[in-house]
Order: sequence, then C-alpha cells, then structure tokens
Amino acid sequence: MGLINSQYNLSCNLDTFFRESCAPGAPLESTLCKLCKGSGGESTVSQKYKCKPNSNEIYYGYTGALRCLIETGDVAFVKHTTITEVTEGENRPAWASGVTASDFVLLNQNGQRCPHGDYQTCHLAQVCNHAVVSRPERAEVVKKVVLEQQKLFGNQGTQKDVFQMFQSESKDSLFKDGTECLAVPNEKTFQQYLGQEYLQSLEGFSKCSPSELLKICTFHSHDW
Repeated sequence: MGLINSQYNLSCNLDTFFRESCAPGAPLESTLCKLCKGSGGESTVSQKYKCKPNSNEIYYGYTGALRCLIETGDVAFVKHTTITEVTEGENRPAWASGVTASDFVLLNQNGQRCPHGDYQTCHLAQVCNHAVVSRPERAEVVKKVVLEQQKLFGNQGTQKDVFQMFQSESKDSLFKDGTECLAVPNEKTFQQYLGQEYLQSLEGFSKCSPSELLKICTFHSHDW
C-alpha cells in the first residue's frame, strides 16, 4: 500500500484507489472495511469484529487476504508462500476447497502478470523474513539464548517432544507456526536487513498510518 500511495500520489486517501476492500484496522465506516465480514456470520457478535485488526476478522492477515480474494475480491496482498500454504497439504481450509495454486497469478510493478511460482522476479515488493530484535548491547546475549533454545526445542531439537518453539495450540504464539528454523543474518543494521526497496515502501505507508508505538517512544527536546 505504501508503494501505491507513493506512485499514484494518493495523499494517503487509499480508499480512493480501491472501490471497496477489507483492510482490518481501517475506519469501520470507510470503503476499506466494506468487504470485511467479522467472524463470518450475520449475528451482532460477528459484526462486532468486522474490520478488527486481529484473527476475529476472517479476512485478517495473509491467509485472510487470500480468503477474501477467493470469496469476493479481485486482488490480495500476500506472501509468496501463502498460496501454496492454503491450496496444498492435508490441512487446507474448507473455504479453499477446489482451489489450486494455478488459479492465481502474480502482479508485477510493470503491470505484467506471472504464474505464482515466478515470485522471485515478479512481485510488487520484496520483504525480508521476520527477525528477532533487541537493544544493541543485548544482541549477543539474545542471539546466544535463542539459538541454544532452538537446539533444544526447534524442529530438530533434542527435546522437541517436551516443547516445540515453532508450534502452538493457539496460532503463532511465540513464532510463526510455519517457521522452519532461526538463522543469523549477515547484515549488521536493520536498514541493510530490510533493504532499500522495502524501506521505501514502508516510508510511503508510515506517512499514512504512523505507528502508535513510535509515537510513545519519540523523545522531544524542550527548552528549560
């Protein structure tokens, strides 16, 4: 969305680009919430969750975005792995029944459409893997502890029968349930890790939706 806002000079009026959509967290009365369905029913309880930025909204997250595309939408912003995660395997959801990965195409920045498997060269933006972050002075300690825990409780851990870091009864409790392993990146700064392309798209989006956390953590200088 940050790229769209920047390239089309929308001045953060993102609801003017799509006639209707489901963008959980947007103002409920806006067209950005028009396609949202809450918990899926027509009851008052279901509608209470409509467009909420959490899993109570069935179109929340990458999987929810793909579900919205399948059931009512035209485009969805998802990870390159979302399509196969939903359409393949034994645990595919009922709402994806009869849908295959070949039913979808990717959109490139130049307007080209590509098969879903061409994500390395055909995409709107490249996003790095999620990362564990810490204060600089604690980085080495955090890295050591996390990697030691992975040796014990990771997918190949020696005590994975006791506890598993990457699996949870409630979705994505500690790490994403789809996590395979943790690795130490070569990049030394978050700017290097995220990459210029992602930072530019993030800059375009943050102008429209500044993080409340950043507001809290901002320090102001005063004349005393």
